[in-house]
Amino acid sequence: MSDRPQIPGSDDDRYIVAGEYVLRLIPEEEAMRVEADPSMAPLIASWEQRLAPLLTVPAPVPPPADLWHRIARSTGIADRPVRSPRGSASWTRSIAFWRAATAGMSLAAVVLAGVILSRYRLEDRQARFVAALARADAQAGFVVSLAADGRLTITNSGRIRARSGRDLELWVLPDGEKTPRSLGVLRGEGNIAIRQKMTFTSAQFMITDEPSGGSSSGQVSGAILFAGRLSPLPQ
Repeated sequence: MSDRPQIPGSDDDRYIVAGEYVLRLIPEEEAMRVEADPSMAPLIASWEQRLAPLLTVPAPVPPPADLWHRIARSTGIADRPVRSPRGSASWTRSIAFWRAATAGMSLAAVVLAGVILSRYRLEDRQARFVAALARADAQAGFVVSLAADGRLTITNSGRIRARSGRDLELWVLPDGEKTPRSLGVLRGEGNIAIRQKMTFTSAQFMITDEPSGGSSSGQVSGAILFAGRLSPLPQ
């Protein structure tokens, strides 16, 4: 019998951890524990085989020379003066950054969301759209699922907690709108039902670090910690 420490949890939990390892979605310290557990090797191999088609990518094509200038014009960054990272200009730039940073994560987000939703076995089996909310380093923490009837559920998959005296607040920015809407403060782990019904299927979700009780102004006032774009869930 091996005396090496094993990854705790049920067989399902361990299988999900293996998937997160293959997708490079867990911290380095946890990844090292996974690598040190021989019983995880076949689970990792299973995930690598399952995700192999995603590794086939076309040859890289150099972007047009004026691409950055076009991005800057379309997001309005080029028209804004450089300011200290505070206030509305800060979160507007952050939103532009998150839109760009998550643009190429849609496929990985759907894969990750499927992984996490299978872990938590949501009672709501009518989810049609998902958004994996990740940090800038691609470390995922939350998954949003949107049902066909507009019901929204957010899963705190990373067991993320707010700092002492602070709260995590969920925001949505539907396509075509310029100002995020607050969906409330997030507390607790597991699945959290959002009371407001959603009437859109294309949007950006964000979680920010706010004062206790949430932003008093009704607008984003703290740093954007996690963000992701809503994507259709394969049926």
